[in-house]
This record gives sequence, structure tokens and C-alpha cells, in this order.
Amino acid sequence: MTGATFQREARIRAPLHIVWQEIGSLKAILARTPKVLSHDIAEHGRTAKISGNLRWGPIRHNLAAKAGLLNVTPGEQISYRLVAPALSSQYDAQVTVHQAGNGETQLEYRGELDLGSWTAQRLRGMINELLEEHIHELTEQVKARSERRYRADENLGG
Repeated sequence: MTGATFQREARIRAPLHIVWQEIGSLKAILARTPKVLSHDIAEHGRTAKISGNLRWGPIRHNLAAKAGLLNVTPGEQISYRLVAPALSSQYDAQVTVHQAGNGETQLEYRGELDLGSWTAQRLRGMINELLEEHIHELTEQVKARSERRYRADENLGG
């Protein structure tokens, strides 16, 4: 198998507990994943079936995948896996948050992609771009929503 490593950090002007509410579940992660068209989360909340739309230039492909939590340490870290059986590929990600200063939180994202099939390896550029977009959108949405909620709480005197 071949793959790639992805990393991103964000400093968020909101306390850790607010940031965690925006990132601390599989449902929250999938809701902030741009190419997921639909997701069906199991009752226990740890796994989901997802349907996504891969687009890169003229290439269009609907893809069924599975998502699952690997580990959750509330208020600190969430790890998850995305598996695309049709491509014999998987993506493992870990999001860590910690208090960074007065009312600020540091978010650190790290992902590892394993491309298992010949088809996936031929689509490496498209898959890498999609994952970069996923990571960017996820971190930016968590940052924006957390900061907005924190400002609203402050304005309400909370």
C-alpha cells in the first residue's frame, strides 16, 4: 500500500469545551466533510455508512464508504477511519485539542492515507486534493463555529 500524510493546525479563539462540542463526535466530523452527500450513523454513534461524490476535472464518481471512530478521549482527542472498499483504501485521522492560552484552543489534525488498489493509486492526485479540502473545510468550520459561539456567549454575559 502507498499513501500520504496530511497535517494542519489552527489556533481558535474559543475555550476548549466549545471547540470540543464542534469536533467531538463522528456526526460532527461528517457534517463538516464537504464531499459527503449523505451519512447514516449507527445508533451507537461510532460507525456510519457514507456516500460521497468524487469530482476532479472531468472525473465524476459516486463512492460508498464506511466511517468509524477509532478512539475518543473526551475534551482531548478523537480518531476516526474512513474506508473506501471499492478503492481498497483507508484514511486514518486524529484530531487533538488543548488549551493554548487565555480562552484559546489549539487544534492539531493529522491524517494518514493508504491507497490499496491500482485504481486508487492512479487517482492519487484527486484523492489527495479531496483530503486537503476535507481537512481545510473541517478545521475552518470548527474554528468559525467555535469562535462565533464564544462571541455569542460573551455578548449574552455567559
